[in-house]
Amino acid sequence: MDTIRYTLENTKKHLINKSLKYIPIQNHIKVMHVFHKIRSEYFTNKDFEPHIETTLPDIESLDLQEIDLSNPFLYRQNKWQSYYKRLRDEAPVHYQPNSPFGAFWSVMLHEDVMYVDRNHQLFSSEPIIMLGDQPQGMELEMFIAMDPPKHDEQRQAVQGVVTAKNLKEMEGLIRTRTIDVLEHLPIDQPFDFVEKVSIELTSRMLSTLLDFPYEQRHKLVQFSEIASSTPGTTGGNMQVDETFNGIMEMTKALSALWHDKARRLAAGEPPSFDLMSLLQTSEA
Repeated sequence: MDTIRYTLENTKKHLINKSLKYIPIQNHIKVMHVFHKIRSEYFTNKDFEPHIETTLPDIESLDLQEIDLSNPFLYRQNKWQSYYKRLRDEAPVHYQPNSPFGAFWSVMLHEDVMYVDRNHQLFSSEPIIMLGDQPQGMELEMFIAMDPPKHDEQRQAVQGVVTAKNLKEMEGLIRTRTIDVLEHLPIDQPFDFVEKVSIELTSRMLSTLLDFPYEQRHKLVQFSEIASSTPGTTGGNMQVDETFNGIMEMTKALSALWHDKARRLAAGEPPSFDLMSLLQTSEA
């Protein structure tokens, strides 16, 4: 039964990705959004069940099989360190059979993590690399959820963006934007490092690598969260309309950038070394 289900899922993904060559992805999203509306109106089947926050027990009171690292409230309640330490000490390869996302393994030691990461014959990244499922119909292929040789072929198409020569050309811009982030941090008062530094610096670098409009850079962070870290995939309360509307906005913005670059390339403008241009000039 599992083999049949896997074959059907792969066939469905193949048909979806094949049809994207001829039907704009926005139209796919519209169709799947309508499908979800109909299903939610007439059926009780849901994509995601929200977590209800309760006070998490101290790690000493739990049996090993009860430890569930998928619970997002480990971090809000500041208990993640003790949970991780217990597993590192007593069960560095830990099986959790009953999480809200289904069964999963936790690999806790660096050496083991590296073994898993480098051994795609035993540990596949396909079809998804996160706990939880994407909304049905949105299970499109992602570069980071591929195994060699396909992963290597697609990686080769864009790895030029981080070659020493290209990074050298972007060095001045990267330094200027990084200095600007650091110089505008509050002095003598607490601040949220993730918001003020991590997210801000990431959005600036992403806009540089994609040649995305700099003044709209924060949209790239929103797009990333919608596509890969929605509340539903992390156990929160998710409105499916929110996800589909966000993905629609993402595809419109990135498609507009893609077609603008394609027009300039067709007009004889030399290609630049941003990710979009590298994708357009690579057959892979």
